[in-house]
Amino acid sequence: MSTDRCPVQIRPEITVADLLSTFPDVESALTELSSSYRALENPVLRAAATQSTTLSQLAQTDGISIGIIIGKLREAAGQESQAADAGVEAPSWADESTIAKSLDARELIQQGGHPLERVMTELGTLNPGEVYQLITPFVPTPMIDLVEQRGFESHTISHRPDLYHTFFRRN
Repeated sequence: MSTDRCPVQIRPEITVADLLSTFPDVESALTELSSSYRALENPVLRAAATQSTTLSQLAQTDGISIGIIIGKLREAAGQESQAADAGVEAPSWADESTIAKSLDARELIQQGGHPLERVMTELGTLNPGEVYQLITPFVPTPMIDLVEQRGFESHTISHRPDLYHTFFRRN
């Protein structure tokens, strides 16, 4: 994956205020996605409510998959919304049959949690050549960058707009 990305990634824990401050052009996409955001017609009330509301909280309030929100907003901001590996044939090691450890982090992320600490701990237990699978509702770009900096290979496969399997292999 490339590392020349915008320094601010759209992630579940970003507040709506920070999102709109950094990426003002995504407001129309946010309005289309979120009925609760759209309902805040008063600009003063909207500004106050968005200061502490995260995208994860917005997703829960609206009953929308956080993966859908992240994907659409990243697309509107010109960030990667799909796996950077889309259209690239998966390496032979990025396969369900090669997995030594796996984590389905979708529920944790939907509830506002973050799997980084657990993933890094579990990756640390892999032997050279072993594969770890992370299942998320969006491409975990910042985590992929961090893991690759620690000497792992990665490959992400999109199964649908809110289901991604990222495989990490220790070199």
